[in-house]
Amino acid sequence: MPSEPPSVLLSISIFLIVTGFLSGAYHIQNNLGKMLIQARKDWSLLLWMLLLSSLLIFTSNSKEYSAWILCALPLAAFHAAGYLYSNNRYLTPFLHWCTFGFAIYLNYWVR
Repeated sequence: MPSEPPSVLLSISIFLIVTGFLSGAYHIQNNLGKMLIQARKDWSLLLWMLLLSSLLIFTSNSKEYSAWILCALPLAAFHAAGYLYSNNRYLTPFLHWCTFGFAIYLNYWVR
């Protein structure tokens, strides 16, 4: 694991990523019975890809975040499913704009 001191910005980033992933995983689980067999297999493969790429992070000797890029695709898919399948009219857009605003803040104002 990279030896970066814990910070508030890192904690907020992890919270937003995990919240989106858990929301997507919950909605996928609820709608799994309505999906075709191929779609169920695809979600299972994405979950396996996320688990295996997470194991790769912990077994890597690198002190950089380059191994973390393998987690980006399945996390983005689960995150997007949380937005797609949600019926909440207020919490989902709020979470989306919080994540978007925080990403813009990190990219342009934090050095």
